[in-house]
Formats: sequence, C-alpha cells, structure tokens
Amino acid sequence: MSRPSVLPCGATIHVCSLGYPSMKNHRLAPSPRARNRRPALILLLGLIVGQALSPVFAQSGGGQPAKAEPGKSASLAASVPAGATGYAEISGLGQLLGRLHASSYLQSVTDTPQFRDLEKTPQYQKADAVRKIVEAQLGMDLWKAGEQLLSDKLAVAVYPKADGNPAGNAVAILRGANPAVLAQLRQRIEPFLTLADAQPEASDAVPGAKLFSIGGQALVAWGDTWLAAASTRELLNKTLGLLSGKEQGSLADDEAYRAMTAQMGSNHSVRAFANLALLTKAKGSRLPPEKLDNPLVSMFAGGILELAAGSPYVGLSLDVGENKFVVTTGIAGDSRKLDEAHRVFFSDPDGPGTPDVPALPSLIGGFTFHLDLANWYRQREKLLEANVLPAFDKFETGIGNLLPGKDVGEDIVPLIGKNITFVAAPQDYTHLDGQPGVKLPGFGMILDLAKPEEGGDLFQLFFQTLSAILNLQAGE
Repeated sequence: MSRPSVLPCGATIHVCSLGYPSMKNHRLAPSPRARNRRPALILLLGLIVGQALSPVFAQSGGGQPAKAEPGKSASLAASVPAGATGYAEISGLGQLLGRLHASSYLQSVTDTPQFRDLEKTPQYQKADAVRKIVEAQLGMDLWKAGEQLLSDKLAVAVYPKADGNPAGNAVAILRGANPAVLAQLRQRIEPFLTLADAQPEASDAVPGAKLFSIGGQALVAWGDTWLAAASTRELLNKTLGLLSGKEQGSLADDEAYRAMTAQMGSNHSVRAFANLALLTKAKGSRLPPEKLDNPLVSMFAGGILELAAGSPYVGLSLDVGENKFVVTTGIAGDSRKLDEAHRVFFSDPDGPGTPDVPALPSLIGGFTFHLDLANWYRQREKLLEANVLPAFDKFETGIGNLLPGKDVGEDIVPLIGKNITFVAAPQDYTHLDGQPGVKLPGFGMILDLAKPEEGGDLFQLFFQTLSAILNLQAGE
C-alpha cells in the first residue's frame, strides 16, 4: 500500500501488496512513479482474498499454457477500436486456473460442511447441471477448457451508444488459445449457430477467418488461435481490420489510455481502464458530486474522488506472483491544486507519527489512512451535503454528555494527529472462560495524537467513562 503526499503528478494508489503464507508486515510506501496517493477501502476485500488464495499462489500446480507466456505478448488494446469508455484485459488466466485446480486449497474448500450444504441447494444443483451439459457438449471439463483457451490474453472494451448509454456496445477478443481446443469448441458450437439462423461469411479483413452473422449483423469471428465478438458489425469490422494491420486508430492510440499506460505500465496480470473524460461527457456533469452524503466515504476517499473529477482516466492493475498479489489504481492529478478543503486528504507521509502498520506477532493485515482529521472536521460543511450535517450535532451532544465542557471541534478532534491505523491479528481467547462459537480475529485502531499528554489524558477519561456506561447497561 502507499501513502498520500502533497507532491504533483499522477496518483498511483497501491491498494494491496500481500505475501503468503506468512502475511508479513505491510506498510504504506511511496511509489517511484507518483506521490499523490491514498489507500482504498477495497483493501478489506484484498485482505480476505489474500488469506483465501494464499495456499493457491504458494503452489506451482499444473495447467501450463499452450501458447505464449502471459505478459510477453503485445496488449490487445492495439486490436480494439479507439473511443472506448472502458477496457479490461487479462493475461495468463489459464495458468492461474491450473494452479487453482491443482491446489490443496480447492480440495479443502469442497470438503467443508458449508460447501456440502451448498451442494444441496436448488441453485447449486441447477448450476451443476448446466456445467455437466456444457462439459458434455465441449467434450472436456471446464477446468481444462479454461486453461487451454485462456492461456494468453482476453480483453473486453465497451463503447457509447447513440441513446446515451456509455457502455451500450462492446467488443471482446480472445487471443493465444490452443488451436486444437478452439477448433473443437467451434465444431461443437456451430450446430447451435445454425439453429439460431446464423449465416457463415468469409472475412475480407482476415483471410481464413470465419464470421457468423444473425439477421445480417456480424457477431462472432473465428481464427485458428483467436476469437472476436462484437455487438455491431461496424465494431467487429474495425476490430478485424486492427487485428490484420489493415486499420488504424486503436484504443492504444487514445491520449487518455496512453497517459494511463505511461503512469502504470503495461505488463500486468489484469489491467482495467475507464475514460473519465468520455464518461463525464456522457453524464453531462462531473462524475463524483461536489459534496458527498457519506462522512466515512468523504474521510477515506474524498481526496481521490476530487482528483478523479479532473482526471481524464482511472486505471487499475492486478499482478499475481508465486507468493503474493499487488492491486494498484492510478489517476492523474496534482493535490497542490486542490482547494483548501480537499487538501486535508493529502498529508505529509514523512511527518511524525506511528509506523504505518506495527509489527505484531502473526499479523493478519493492516492499513493506515493519512488524514488531517481536525481540518476535515472544520471543513465538513464544504465537503458534505447539508442533509448529513445535523448528525454531527447529535454526535457532539453525545460526546458532550461523556466529556462535559469539551467542544468536539475545538477541544477533542484537534488532539488527534494525521495517521489512523487499523490492524487485525489472531487471538487465543485465553482471557475467556471457554471458546466462542464464532472465532473472530482481534481488531485494533491506532490514533496518532497531535498533543500526546493532553490527548492521552482526555481519551483515557473518555474510554473509562464509556466502559463504565456500557458495563452498567449490560448488567441491567
């Protein structure tokens, strides 16, 4: 993960960088590419997925790809037409499926009582029946089909429609598939296309390719090792022209896409791109509202959303290694040009404060937000919608009952520093009589204090008072 700062250039946000299976200490560290950063709330999901997939990524199971090594071939962005509002590309998914299929983790999941209960549900039984039909039709199991068909790259791009839908049309390309498996797939599918009155056509753009159209509209084109599909004939013709080198004007030539690639690089397991300028134009106004209606979203993502409002793009990448995965998002922006209210989200990462994530024994994970909370509280009327502001009056009244004579905005919040850290670690429950039915890990929050002595005394009094009230209520 990374830390936000006040320096200019594109903001690259390292959301998660986790190792397996030891789950070593992870801290926010500035990337050499950019310095405007904030961790995202999606880290919680990253921690959960990381724990779940760690045994998978730690193994080197089968499922070797039949074609090029992932990430070594050129991006499919050069093969889809320009003007896309969104684009996603996956490299080497077949390898990952092979490792997952060969891992002990998959077997451990299917052996759990929860999975056996899931197998008894009507929804699972219907899905399993569909799987069996598909596998019988393909003549192979879905794991093998996925490994052999998805060994190189798969990409999807979406385009605006005349009715104003920014993602009303789409193009999908599969490249680098095992030719024998792809030929078998086409042989199995063609009878269904005939039933749907699909008409085979020859492709002028790509010799040897076979097109299928329904009602005169081309939908699917096949090659020996590739497959392309589009929602309109125009998009498919442009895609085939780009694939053959006879057309110009691909997504890779779009200015916003090139800027994202220059910032984030092109060699990733998963890449995603959204053209925020086109989406803003389609909406007719800025994408994120000027004021938010959720204080937590404002605290933890308000700065990034404000930068995104002026960025021509947002990018995301996922890199999967042998024993870790890294999720990174990026936007263009300069935090120094933000108004005073939004600059509170970008504090100095080199300033005083606690370490980002303390080195706890058997640490599950943790993350740190760098936020000028006192200034955010003072600027809340400029950052939040008016309908949520009365809740702050109720909050201040409640705190005033616990700490009489103390004003939240003037006496309490300014005592808090600019770092807020959350951590999770296992607990052994020796402090309890017996074992709980649901064994949850322990969670903790660490607040930097701008005035340690005064803040320490005040918060100790606060928690002692709060604990006494809660204990009295529990005893009633």
